[in-house]
Amino acid sequence: MNSKMIKSSFAGLVLSVSSLANAGLIDFNSMSDVAYLGNSDFTVTSYGGPEADTSLTPLIRQEGGISYLCNSTDSNDTSCDSYPTENIIDFDFDGFLLKMSVLLSEFTNEKDVYGKINKFKYYMISKLSDNVFLCNSVKGFFPETNFYLNKGKITSSYSKNNLNKEQENKIWKFLYYNRDRVAVEHKPSLWELFANNRVSVSIDGFETKMPICDVKWNNGNIIVHVFNGNKKVSLNKTFRKEELWAEVLKNR
Repeated sequence: MNSKMIKSSFAGLVLSVSSLANAGLIDFNSMSDVAYLGNSDFTVTSYGGPEADTSLTPLIRQEGGISYLCNSTDSNDTSCDSYPTENIIDFDFDGFLLKMSVLLSEFTNEKDVYGKINKFKYYMISKLSDNVFLCNSVKGFFPETNFYLNKGKITSSYSKNNLNKEQENKIWKFLYYNRDRVAVEHKPSLWELFANNRVSVSIDGFETKMPICDVKWNNGNIIVHVFNGNKKVSLNKTFRKEELWAEVLKNR
């Protein structure tokens, strides 16, 4: 998208800014009770109407490379130094357009991906039978949870209910990027089963719960590392898989 197209796209959005950026177009005689956003301590009042005193027409005074907003009657008065207009005159229009073009591009890409995921969703619904296993061990859900497709809706084995729209979108997004997992039961790894779950830990006689940050096999048992708030610490006991799983379920 070239600069001319971008400027055209955002013409309405930046109309007030671009008009203020041209000092020759500043005319407060047609304005009433207008706040000047460049300086919070300055508000233009009582300029307006056909009976306005033209001697109060504001003008721009240049001094030392800085523009000041003054009335024609006080253009030499130091009080108008309180109202510098560099925020208007030096508005970075090109920089603004660049940022807006990046945001527009990101928004468009996101919509494109959403459209592709939606198309993938309805294609899979049309190909799969009703009440069929869809997937399991999806990040953001309990790893032991199985999901089933029934009449276009996704049902959870954990809750026995249909997922809400947000949850369904997570499942379809996951399957879009992991198509080999569609209708294929996945055996969760140790990391998928236990990482980030909490276990009970005794410190100086006081029991607390800490998140698991690492798990490793050791001769048929599992070594567990937890995060104590400062560093990774290895527990002084090992667990059988079933034992650790029961500990995780107890501390959910």
